[in-house]
Amino acid sequence: MDRHENKRQPVEIPYFKIVAAYGLRECPKLVEQVAGDNLEVRVNALAVLCDEFQNPQKVFGCGQAGCIKILSSMVIDPDYTTRSRASKALAIAARDANGIAFILEDEAVVDLLNGINDPSDDVRGNIYECICEVTRTAAGIDACVRAGVTNAFVSAVQQEVDALKPPLLRSIHNIAGSPQGADDALACGAVAVCSALLASEHSGTAAEAARTLGFLCAHESGKHEALFDVVADGHNKKQSQVGALGPLIALLGVARERTSHAEVKAAAAMAIMAITSTDEGKRQVARVDNNHKLITDLLYEADRTTRLCAVKVIANVAVNPSLRASLATDRLALSALKQMAGADDDDALIARHARIALDAVQWKP
Repeated sequence: MDRHENKRQPVEIPYFKIVAAYGLRECPKLVEQVAGDNLEVRVNALAVLCDEFQNPQKVFGCGQAGCIKILSSMVIDPDYTTRSRASKALAIAARDANGIAFILEDEAVVDLLNGINDPSDDVRGNIYECICEVTRTAAGIDACVRAGVTNAFVSAVQQEVDALKPPLLRSIHNIAGSPQGADDALACGAVAVCSALLASEHSGTAAEAARTLGFLCAHESGKHEALFDVVADGHNKKQSQVGALGPLIALLGVARERTSHAEVKAAAAMAIMAITSTDEGKRQVARVDNNHKLITDLLYEADRTTRLCAVKVIANVAVNPSLRASLATDRLALSALKQMAGADDDDALIARHARIALDAVQWKP
């Protein structure tokens, strides 16, 4: 038996292979490789960085080493792989609170906006996802407002492919949570854009458009714009009564054919609830859905939010005489409302609004 072993001579590690350092040097070394001039080393380091960012500790360590500023500057790099992996790393980092903190500290949102016209869907999608994650925080919303994200995203969503529109609309929705963000969204035509996207075949796009529209309609100017399309006529502007309410109610009818119909219905119901708080909204419902069936069908949805919105919509539109007369003869709808009005303590909110709706439907002059 041979008691000796022959081993090969050690081979030098290829220069482009990313080997982790130990201890405190691990993150700084990786960031140095990401920032290096050698393209092969850089793209390999970016691939490793995307994997490492799954660990919140690595997000913090690399962020301290100045990684975020380097990555945000790479979204306009001439090399596609660099742009793709750098934007992906930023999107992953933004899922972590420390990542968002470093993005805001380095004012990376401005640099990120430089990449929204990238020819690659992957790069644009990563940038949209990153900014959408940033808008989850109040500080992130303020930073996006200052950077002009609202106007940029409202313009971008009109030309974007359907699969990438949901994070754009979600970002606009989040940004509109601040007073200045809402003013910016209304000023740059977000209501009209959302109204047009209600007819999208992509369920996620339709749902996010309805949700954003409903949020913007919390403002009086948003309600007015949703109810009327303003058409330029020479030096004058005239209003046509072809607003968002018709497409929203139509969306209820086709929602059951969509994959995420529950999400679409809930979003559309919230938008209809906001718009029908106005007199013009009530009149338009009577013209669009005088038999009210698309609205009363929502009373039987499993989703609690959808049912609550349906009850509020019924309370709103029952002020209209023709709709009130139609609702008063709908035995199934009245039965559902009475059942909701007698709900237990877990549904106290629905019960209260169901009683209001019943009173409105059964009121007689």
